[in-house]
Amino acid sequence: MAGYLSDSCAHCRGAVEPGKPIVVCPSCGAVLHEGCWRGHGGCSSCGWRESPEPTKRCPYCRELIHGEAVICKHCRSSLQAAPGSGQGQEGLVAAALRAGWRGFTSRAGLHVGIFLFGVAMVLLAVLLAYGLFGSYRYYPLRRGVGYFLRMAPGSALLFGLGVYLALQWLLVGLVKIHSALAAGQPATFGQLFSGGDRLLPFVGASLFTGLLADLAWDLWPGVGIAVMIFLVFVPYLVVAHGLGPLRAMNVSVQLVLNNFGSVLGFVVVGAVLIAVGVFLAGLGTIVTGPIVGIGTAHLCRNLLARWDG
Repeated sequence: MAGYLSDSCAHCRGAVEPGKPIVVCPSCGAVLHEGCWRGHGGCSSCGWRESPEPTKRCPYCRELIHGEAVICKHCRSSLQAAPGSGQGQEGLVAAALRAGWRGFTSRAGLHVGIFLFGVAMVLLAVLLAYGLFGSYRYYPLRRGVGYFLRMAPGSALLFGLGVYLALQWLLVGLVKIHSALAAGQPATFGQLFSGGDRLLPFVGASLFTGLLADLAWDLWPGVGIAVMIFLVFVPYLVVAHGLGPLRAMNVSVQLVLNNFGSVLGFVVVGAVLIAVGVFLAGLGTIVTGPIVGIGTAHLCRNLLARWDG
């Protein structure tokens, strides 16, 4: 810097001041203030331009990132071994199930702890609902119809809303854990309580998909099942890939349309695994639940990496 204090900026003709960043043109040697260099896009003396930095599109969230990035700055996905390359359609289901099993066995204690915590939270919610008020009260409706509650209707509504939001908050954390394990990233029990940043989009997506699936089911159960299959990736797209509810629904439909056979096969296998887990006194879901959840996150990442939409 000291050797350039007698020079002036080739762009604005202002003096070079101590401590003020400068850039020396590698072509003609002209001196420019760093701000002038960046504002002009290069040297205003000889016309030399900086070559643009290489960019690429993240295969998971589709955002533009630096060409040499190994972690996406938008969705935090690891890009060192993007899934989907060199893998046929017939191997997608098997790869997802292997990822689910690997994710479970690598952190079996974590999954058991999450299961036990979930059971404890359900029991706590039931005890609170049962013992919040000391006695039943009768609330009459029209034409002599009535119902009994331990709490006033307004209190019951607030309590139910609180339980619902707490459940959604924990589900966001669970999706984060499953997505991290599917990506080969570390996962901790504390992530279960990190769902605040994606809670509102997740709640919106849950309401949209739930309402749509319910309306479709009322038309015909087969249509309802089809809607649930086409929207299977929405939670992972919202939480792990940062999409909004409507965008996540659209992308999920596109991914399923482009890979319907593979997605349908995985959904059928996943439903069988969950059914087996429930049949085993519910305890089997300690194993089958994480396998299906991590496998779904892995399949979602895999299909995103293949998608050019």
